[in-house]
Amino acid sequence: MGERTGEHPFWRFWEASSTGQLITLATAVVGLVGVLVTVWTTGGGDRPDPTPATTIASAPPSTAPVTAAASATAWSAEDDVLSVSVTQSFGGFPGAGATFLMPPGAIVPEEWPRRLEDPEDFARQHGGVAAGAEAATLVVRTDLADPVVVTSITPRVVERRLVEPGSYAVKVPYGCGVMPVRTALADFETDPVSISYETGEGDPPGDALVLRVSRDEPEAVTVQGSSRSEAVQWEVVLAYETTEGTGTLPVQGPGGPFVVTAVPEDTPVYWFTDGQGLEPDTTGVGDPYGYC
Repeated sequence: MGERTGEHPFWRFWEASSTGQLITLATAVVGLVGVLVTVWTTGGGDRPDPTPATTIASAPPSTAPVTAAASATAWSAEDDVLSVSVTQSFGGFPGAGATFLMPPGAIVPEEWPRRLEDPEDFARQHGGVAAGAEAATLVVRTDLADPVVVTSITPRVVERRLVEPGSYAVKVPYGCGVMPVRTALADFETDPVSISYETGEGDPPGDALVLRVSRDEPEAVTVQGSSRSEAVQWEVVLAYETTEGTGTLPVQGPGGPFVVTAVPEDTPVYWFTDGQGLEPDTTGVGDPYGYC
């Protein structure tokens, strides 16, 4: 594995900016009409080096233009073959609990309201990022007359970064969750990423999952990525075959890659309970990822 470098996983990427030079060219006056042409050019100047980062197994570009429409936790990605509706869940599978690592300087635990309609959203609004695991449920469709075969569903690391300690972690328990019918489990602790697929039909986990999609028969799969030692940006790459050829469609979060981070050791962990607010985790095991 290459050297891992970087800043805090909340992805405060800084960019170098260039200086601009303004060159104004005045044209000759014809009659009573004057035309002023202003030409802007971008100049050179020394540029500080960007924050070094390790990029691993970047996804190949799609064979067709990709567009994305995003809302808070549901959006879509599409090309001229596939349309993918995405629903995000933080922590584990839909219905399970979620853990958020709160950044330094975030709202202190004592300031959390006792009651919240959506504590996950509250955590995100105050800079919290998904910790331990993050899942995305993909519903894959096509408008083509002939079926499309999705030959692979691959969670892929875009970037790995070191985890800077947060101020505390918050567990929002809802239950143990419900195992989706089809799952792709990506363990980002390994390089290359360890991926296993389950169909929910009693078969043992496999190393591949193939879907057949048609106009009348969409297919769904839940992809979960997990990390316990790093901050990871990741995406899901769908490879497909049609009667006309092959292609790939990368699927990311609403503003870029999905992001999941580990909870550093010795980070204070709190539970959120509606009506009680945040309370210290007194389970004695110190597991920031357990909910059941």
